[in-house]
Amino acid sequence: MRKTLTAAALIGILWSAQPANASVFKFWAAVRGDYFDSTGDIMAQEGISNFRGGLEFGFEVIGITTYAEAMLMASDQYLFTLNAGLDFSFGDTVRFSIGAFTGPLLFLFPNSDAASGADLSRLSPADQSALLNAGGFASLDEAEASFNVYAEQEEDLSRTAFGWNLIRARLTLDVGLAGPLYLGIAGQFGYHLLITGEEAAAGAKNEAVDEFASEYALPSSLTNEVRRAVGAEPVDQDNLNGFNWDANLYLRFEFGG
Repeated sequence: MRKTLTAAALIGILWSAQPANASVFKFWAAVRGDYFDSTGDIMAQEGISNFRGGLEFGFEVIGITTYAEAMLMASDQYLFTLNAGLDFSFGDTVRFSIGAFTGPLLFLFPNSDAASGADLSRLSPADQSALLNAGGFASLDEAEASFNVYAEQEEDLSRTAFGWNLIRARLTLDVGLAGPLYLGIAGQFGYHLLITGEEAAAGAKNEAVDEFASEYALPSSLTNEVRRAVGAEPVDQDNLNGFNWDANLYLRFEFGG
């Protein structure tokens, strides 16, 4: 609640400031090179790079700014955001602006390798016997085949994480090069809440273990052993939320004013 009130207060201050260079209408498109990082388990995904490139599109109508970002984080891994809020700027050829925004974000990850990771032979002989008895399996291969069905079902769920930037501050400094072309630097800092993302943070393996254990009524102690055997770990929902920040260099084409 305190974060929500702080965000509302900051947006209110920016609104009352009456932006120095507010535009009736302005549109822009930019190519960017970014350094991005965040707290929380979602950025701990294997293969994610802090350095990435991307695109930004935005428009301003009577001082209200909306912009979208599409960033390539790694091979087949993307971050999309949509941001709306207020900003104000100073200068003409050399411009400085500050603003506060809010809006959704979406992480998109590549397919998980959950199915290939099921090796129940890592269980102790006693746990293997307990698993066969609990599930009514004739062999360990049959148990692995059953587990892999759930793993495959969970793969698509593990590809996405949806959330909301509760508040996101943005500073930019750019210089006009020629006509509609601007070169600039920007910094952004925000606090995000992930509404979904447990599957992405934990991976499909973890979700598959839960489904597998529920279907065959495995006791919790045996479920934990299966989890360890396939290399899955539970995720703490609280660890998905956190702060995010980035610094970027951009080349921007801007029209209107």
